[in-house]
Amino acid sequence: MNELIFACVAVLMTMGASGIALMVYPPLRRHSVVIMPVILGAACLALGAYLLAYLWPSYASPGMLADKLLFGAGLFGGFGNVATGLVIALISAVVAFTLEGRLKRWSVARKRRAAESAGLSFLGFEAPTAAESLQEVGDVAKKPLLFGALSVWTGSAEEFFYRGTVLVASIGTALFWPAFALQAGTYAVSHLAFGWPAILGKLLLGLSFGAAAIVGGMIPVILAHWGYQWLVARQFRAPSSSRKSARKKPSDAVST
Repeated sequence: MNELIFACVAVLMTMGASGIALMVYPPLRRHSVVIMPVILGAACLALGAYLLAYLWPSYASPGMLADKLLFGAGLFGGFGNVATGLVIALISAVVAFTLEGRLKRWSVARKRRAAESAGLSFLGFEAPTAAESLQEVGDVAKKPLLFGALSVWTGSAEEFFYRGTVLVASIGTALFWPAFALQAGTYAVSHLAFGWPAILGKLLLGLSFGAAAIVGGMIPVILAHWGYQWLVARQFRAPSSSRKSARKKPSDAVST
């Protein structure tokens, strides 16, 4: 269990330290929404590899680990598990995206923006508010190739780490339930910069993606994560002139 806690805390510490470093050095601050996902992906891949190398071999053979990571532990076996997990993950992505957007709008309507955006300003330097962080995501989302590359990189790495090497690898061991809670909680807390609606939305997403990964392995949640990112990018696209009056306002759900 100590290895799992260490790995999850290490992800949070890496992101926290990187964020502070970028804020302390102003010229890089405006690039943080690009730099941070790159660092996050690298940290997730490295820590996932650490768990596969030093924790899980004492619980299962490499073949058993690979089978769990690729096909989960559903009732249908093989690609039946993958298909079932994909359905669960895609539905979860849409529900979590919608919920997070509604929570954000409710928060703004209730004039609670200041409370959700305190960020790290108590440390003595200017930290971006949740609104600023969201705007930066929107700016990158308007560059499809860049946003797509970051989404594939970070989404794949996060799912490999959280739902793969933390959760799915723990199936059949005494660490399963602690791992289920740990991956969802850490994933949610890592979105602190975007405010409490993002934390609640990502908590739901982490729990739901966790269930999908248990059934169908990593592939469904990686694909659904990419789909979630597509929804995030889509909300920032300028509406066509023929749809301006009919299109709803962006949901304000944030990138993962």
